Amino acid sequence: MNAIKNLAARLMFAATMAWGSGAALAAPVYYHVDIDTASLGTGTAYLGLTFLGLDGADAEAKVTDFVGSLVGTGSSSGDVTGSLPNLLSFGSAGGGGDFFQSIVLGGVFSFNVAFEVGTGDIGSAFSYSLFNDTQYLGANGDLGTFFLDPTADKEVQVTMPAANQLSSVTAVPEPASLLLVLTAMSMILLTSQRLRRR
Repeated sequence: MNAIKNLAARLMFAATMAWGSGAALAAPVYYHVDIDTASLGTGTAYLGLTFLGLDGADAEAKVTDFVGSLVGTGSSSGDVTGSLPNLLSFGSAGGGGDFFQSIVLGGVFSFNVAFEVGTGDIGSAFSYSLFNDTQYLGANGDLGTFFLDPTADKEVQVTMPAANQLSSVTAVPEPASLLLVLTAMSMILLTSQRLRRR
């Protein structure tokens, strides 16, 4: 009888861990963006990063870990500090800001973006695009846009853009969340193995 109670307790613990890990994964620390320009041929183009929010929005975006072939130095306007491939910080003062960087087409570009969403009820948006001197590339506008809603629950304050032919986005959970997931999976595996032995 004690063995059954012990097994039931372990199953309950594993189920709780699995449920908790799902909740923890709902709020990522940052998002990884990949843009594959191989289908666009060669030459140069521009990468545009834009952070928009009505004046009074309380939010920030930080772009880090940029990888890709750049040409020269980028230019910015509005509430933007830094430069690629280093840290770029976007604020919402005065409605946000823009950053434009000349790039070499034909390769993969990637970066991480993290958001701080403050209080209030004014949303913001962070978008990325590719264009040349005459048109957008890969889409009729932005390749992707993140929407930030400070009125939503913390787990769903950021809406990720959908993948398209050139770009994809992956939510990256905090390391503690990954550890929680691995622990839950281990507990479930151990418990199921013990059940099979009986």
